[in-house]
Amino acid sequence: MQSRLLLTATLLALLAGCASQPAERPGAQACNATRLAHLVGRMPDEATLEKARQQANAERVRVVAPGMVVTLEYDAQRLTLYTDEQGRIKLISCG
Repeated sequence: MQSRLLLTATLLALLAGCASQPAERPGAQACNATRLAHLVGRMPDEATLEKARQQANAERVRVVAPGMVVTLEYDAQRLTLYTDEQGRIKLISCG
């Protein structure tokens, strides 16, 4: 009986992780990183981050360094810049 309760609790926890995301704000456009490939290889300084945020039509921007712990929730208004060990941008995505 105890193992059945544990299995049920585990399945409920897994299903909770699949819950739908909150609705986006009406009229808000999602982030679009397709025009930012030219930033790969550059250092993410303040001016670069703000320009990238504006070009991607994102509300927020974050920089993720190797080994950095980040949340994995999807955010259609967030631009994420992944950097390499030297701190240069290596990957750009939204979400």
